[in-house]
Amino acid sequence: MLSGKEDSRFVLAGSGGYGFVAGLADMTGRVKAGKAFMTLDADETVLAPVPVNAALDTLRLVAAADNGRLLAFPASELKELAKGRGLMLMQLDSGERLTAVGLVAGDKALLSTVSVRGKLAEEKLGLAEFDGKRGKKGKPLPRKVTVKTIGDLPGQAG
Repeated sequence: MLSGKEDSRFVLAGSGGYGFVAGLADMTGRVKAGKAFMTLDADETVLAPVPVNAALDTLRLVAAADNGRLLAFPASELKELAKGRGLMLMQLDSGERLTAVGLVAGDKALLSTVSVRGKLAEEKLGLAEFDGKRGKKGKPLPRKVTVKTIGDLPGQAG
């Protein structure tokens, strides 16, 4: 469930690696049963929506897969759609899933991670080595962790 101003925009992504930007107005419906606006395969789930609080051309989209890979690319490469599947954000191998996406204004991100042993942590990470083209595989993180959320460092948001 989301709430906000009618002109609010969000990055929507599925665990299959596809995503797009949509306005809140495009996601609302009048019927009690709801409204279908995102196309997913049977085994996919929707990731937490990410609010777009600045112009997309000033942000980077950062995507993380469950195998410990990360990819950062200009958020301006995303399409704005009213509904659908969207564009491939990150290429995933069979059985892999996208675990988190985030919008970052600077060159560093704050990652909330879970280690192989289940330990929760927050890590600051420079994004320069993870920059790439949308739809590519990304690069492995220095340690084997699962990324749960991605965000700006405090004071970095644009």
